[in-house]
Amino acid sequence: MFYCFKEWKLDAKNHELIHDKSGTRKLREQTVRLFVYLLDKNHEVCTYDELLENLWEGKIVKKESVINEIYELRKILGADKHLVKTHRLKGFSFSAVDLEITEHQIDPPLSNFEKIKKTKVYLYAFTVLTIFVAASLLGFHDGVKPYPLDSDVINITYHKGEELYPTTNPSEELMAYVSYIDNTFTVTIRDIKTSRSVSLPGNTSSPYWHPDKNRLFFQSFENGQCFLKYIDINQELTLSNMSEIVSCGSELSLSPIALAPEGKWLYFSFKEDKQVPYKINSVHLDTKIVKTLTTPTENTYGDYSLSLSPDGQRLAILSSDQHKKVNLRILDVQKKDYFSVQTFPFYIYNVTWHESGDKLFYIDDRRQINELDLESGQTSLVYASEEDLRTLYYKKGYGFLTSKGNYQQSDLSVLTIENKDINVLQGSDANEVQYTARQSHQDYFFVSDRTGFPQVWQQAPDSLKQVTNYGEYKDIQYLDTQISSGKLLLSIDQKASLKMGDAVTSIDWLSEKLVRNLKWSCWDQNEVFATTLSNQIWSLVKFNLTEQTETPLLGAVSSFKLDCENQQLYFTKLDEKGVFKAPLHNLALASVIAKDLYFEDNNEWLLRDNTLYFTEQGKLHAFDTSTSELNFIEIDGPVWAVYDGSDKSQLIYESRTSHGINIARIPL
Repeated sequence: MFYCFKEWKLDAKNHELIHDKSGTRKLREQTVRLFVYLLDKNHEVCTYDELLENLWEGKIVKKESVINEIYELRKILGADKHLVKTHRLKGFSFSAVDLEITEHQIDPPLSNFEKIKKTKVYLYAFTVLTIFVAASLLGFHDGVKPYPLDSDVINITYHKGEELYPTTNPSEELMAYVSYIDNTFTVTIRDIKTSRSVSLPGNTSSPYWHPDKNRLFFQSFENGQCFLKYIDINQELTLSNMSEIVSCGSELSLSPIALAPEGKWLYFSFKEDKQVPYKINSVHLDTKIVKTLTTPTENTYGDYSLSLSPDGQRLAILSSDQHKKVNLRILDVQKKDYFSVQTFPFYIYNVTWHESGDKLFYIDDRRQINELDLESGQTSLVYASEEDLRTLYYKKGYGFLTSKGNYQQSDLSVLTIENKDINVLQGSDANEVQYTARQSHQDYFFVSDRTGFPQVWQQAPDSLKQVTNYGEYKDIQYLDTQISSGKLLLSIDQKASLKMGDAVTSIDWLSEKLVRNLKWSCWDQNEVFATTLSNQIWSLVKFNLTEQTETPLLGAVSSFKLDCENQQLYFTKLDEKGVFKAPLHNLALASVIAKDLYFEDNNEWLLRDNTLYFTEQGKLHAFDTSTSELNFIEIDGPVWAVYDGSDKSQLIYESRTSHGINIARIPL
């Protein structure tokens, strides 16, 4: 196959890329495979998963492999590297306006690998059929899954920092957990339904609810000493009756504490000073009598974690020895008998009991929740995650609460241009992307996946609410608010959609069109400007939503901006570098205002008077169109997008932030 575009010709069979002026270059096989795949799907977005599945079949690789190959391809294309487009958080596409494909593609004979792969498909189908028949014979019912899927997971919190050791009150309406921010541990109590929360004062950890009332036990670290305390909380999150119980040593630990079912004995880890290991103590809440239950070997970390069985008779204890191995032991609290269960070559934060009392759940080093049968010693998989899992809590009928980690995510921040002052507008350990102002910088729409899949959110001066509730991934982009009516225009999976009232619906008569860069007209509230794919080329058009008409304006446009005051159009082309300016009434009078710049979509740049702000390779730049002076704006973290705000002295930008750990529920 030969793929021809601009001055290039790709000979896929011989792995050669030919340029009219610079000659022929040999390509690696994997680069050719990626290039051909993108060219065959010209203008279509190819996701990371799609590329990994089709181009790296049979190999265990990560997204970084795709990114590295894309980098190599762009480096080869040189000045035409902009033809390979990045679609944030989704994948890549190739946009060649004049692509020609010659010769018919003839499928080559199957390679040995492909033959094996094909055989595996047949074997897999046979295996699935066998399992299905066996399941039918054994009486398994429809709808029963071996363990939860990622789609079953419910994200509960989304704040910055690490959130660990979640636990629910008896009614399962309140949740307590430990927040770790700026080197400080804080116990937070959260109303699960309303998301309202309150934090305990000081440096606190290890929350544990009384089994019969809204009383929370916890550890508090004050003046170099650890104390066990409790506090009462009502449904309005009012705190009262804080009381000290007993000392827990000289170090604040994250070790869980536990209360016996009758509500008398409290179990906790105790560390007298830094030179001695943790040991397990118990205290009687009425008499304040303290008992020492374990005496770990010196020069070890000691017994750092515990979990009490549902009947209150046994403690599951985790201890770390001098070889940094974790030992799981069971202690009969009445007989004081020990027996060892298992040794792990990796760190475990905690274990939690099954309601039967004969099984334990724990998180291994592969991000998996496992079930350990204490009688047989057998381990079985309960849930596998793509993200880091830390601490674990299980409750019958409720499922698991776990600390689930996200890696680099996106925040929305506001930059005051004159003094370079920066404030976070929307920051959590989820992706906060896209932005459009309604009336002020305190009133706007944005997109976040803080509750799982990307959703539209609305921030008002005194409230925050989720506008959409999609049960699957949606590519939500190009938000734009019509100030006069409050209508929200947006693209969902590259289809034009509209929010009127509380509902977001697609625009039916545009449902067959792929659209990008949606923008309300400044002059007619029924008109919308957008780029749409027509004859495999993205072109600028104008839609009239009332008359349901489409007016072509300009071909081969990658992005654009409207200057409402001066009735000017600024735009970038697919096949030519530069930012162009033209009067809306006569687009043929276009002139270049910035050479050698290229932008893939509207979110990469904006224009304020004579200054063009744009992102490139994660950096924010300011280009003076009158003097051609280019300046770099110093901002922590890579910047991926810039947005217009309601205040012209500011701009909104999207940047990457470091990861955090948040609470999620895994129902069973």
